[in-house]
Amino acid sequence: MGTTATIAMKQDDNTYLAITCNYDGYEDGVGRTLKTDYNDPEKIKELIKLGNLSSICDKVIAYTRDHKEPWHYNKPQKFNTMFKAIKFSRNTDHGYIWDGTEWQSV
Repeated sequence: MGTTATIAMKQDDNTYLAITCNYDGYEDGVGRTLKTDYNDPEKIKELIKLGNLSSICDKVIAYTRDHKEPWHYNKPQKFNTMFKAIKFSRNTDHGYIWDGTEWQSV
């Protein structure tokens, strides 16, 4: 089993979109990649639009795009509050939320 992570982004309407990444979810893996390579809101939106991911550290691998898995299993989840997005992240080993200016580890 890999080390999983939730990746979430605050939207303009104050909701949150969240996906999961199933490998390298620890701070030195997904956490570092997000903080280093994903600081532009448009780039983060494009990542979230891919849906659930296998990996993002060396190469972005999306379950629907790259493994042809059904979208309904992998589409981003929408939450009305940060609390609900954080609660969703408790299903994974680590959580990262873009709050509009920076990544927060939860």
